[in-house]
Amino acid sequence: MTENESSMVRSVKVPKLVCDKSGYGPWWEMMQAYASTQGHDDVMLGKVETPKATDDAYASTLSADEKKTLKLNKKGYMDFILSVDTTKPGGRTVFNIIKGTKSKEYPDGNVCQAAERLKEKFEPKTAPTKTKLSGAYQNARLKKGKDPEAYITYLEDLRLRFINGGGIE
Repeated sequence: MTENESSMVRSVKVPKLVCDKSGYGPWWEMMQAYASTQGHDDVMLGKVETPKATDDAYASTLSADEKKTLKLNKKGYMDFILSVDTTKPGGRTVFNIIKGTKSKEYPDGNVCQAAERLKEKFEPKTAPTKTKLSGAYQNARLKKGKDPEAYITYLEDLRLRFINGGGIE
C-alpha cells in the first residue's frame, strides 16, 4: 500500500453506547454498520442461528459453517461488551444485560440475544411508553433562538421511537 493509499484508510472503532434512550437509537444504527464491516451482522440480527453447546465435545462435531458462526458470534459479543462504558450511569446495567446472555448453551455469550434484550430495554413496546412519546411529540415547541434543524431532528427521533415502539404512523 502506498503512502497516499494508507492515508485514505480509516480505522473503524466500536461505537460507544450512551446508556439511555436517546443514545440507543444512534448507537444501534452505528453498531449495525460496524457489525457489517466486521462480518457478524447476520449473526447479530438473528439471520444466522448460533449453534448451542450441547456438551464438552460439541465443537468437534460442528461443520465449518457452524464453527465460523460461533467465531462471528463471539466477535459480536465482544464488540457489544466493549461498546459499554461502565463508568457512566446505566453502564453496569447494560453490561450485565449483555453478560447475561452467557449460559451453558452459549458459553461465549449470544450477540443476537444481547441485541434483543437491549432493544427490549431501550425500545419498550408498552402503552405507557407510547403515551409518553406521543405526549412529548405533541407538546414539543421550538423555542425562540433555538436551531430549527435540531428541533426537527428531535421530532423525527420521537416519531421513529413511537413507530418502533408499536405506535401507528
